[in-house]
Amino acid sequence: MANNHWEWGLQTLITKWVRQHVAQPHYFFACDRSAQTKETYTFERHRGIRAGQPDTCLIVPHGPAIFVELKAPGKGVSSLSEAQKWRRDEIRSAGHSWEFANSVQSYAKVLQDFGVDLHGNWELAAENSDAVLRGKMEAAALEKMPTEAIKRKYTRRAGEPRYSWKATP
Repeated sequence: MANNHWEWGLQTLITKWVRQHVAQPHYFFACDRSAQTKETYTFERHRGIRAGQPDTCLIVPHGPAIFVELKAPGKGVSSLSEAQKWRRDEIRSAGHSWEFANSVQSYAKVLQDFGVDLHGNWELAAENSDAVLRGKMEAAALEKMPTEAIKRKYTRRAGEPRYSWKATP
């Protein structure tokens, strides 16, 4: 599935996780840019949404705002666009935090490192959220796969016991 769908799913799960596990008073928001066409770009620009804007922001008392850019697994800080790098530098120079996350667990670690009060079984909830997202993405990928490709992928190899199924190349 396309990376933007992964990031959208991750953003949705982080929003839910923050509501349930950030213990102290806070203000949280998430935003995402649409697929870029001339019309959506102009519409979003008039609304104040800019290229490179981080995906989430958490504001807690007595600390800097924590902006977090979300990326799909396997993508790192090196995959940032020039606009995202510029926005990161702009945010940091204003005295706030700009961080990177590619899972609910890595997002939770960012908040923990900044001393944000978390409650409930937040570590297990983050781990479970990541498992849910992986499952949804794998299911979506299988739905797009032609039936014959699925059959080939889950075909028993010659000489293997009946209960041992391995993906074929």
